[in-house]
Amino acid sequence: MYLATRKWAWDLIKKKLKVFCSLKILILYLQPELKETNKEK
Repeated sequence: MYLATRKWAWDLIKKKLKVFCSLKILILYLQPELKETNKEK
């Protein structure tokens, strides 16, 4: 029972980390473009 709960929690954490990493990559990818649009204004 305890191990199953731990595995479920770990899976949840891994999913959250995956989403977090994807967002970070997306932000890093978009940042230069955002800076460019700011310069144009």
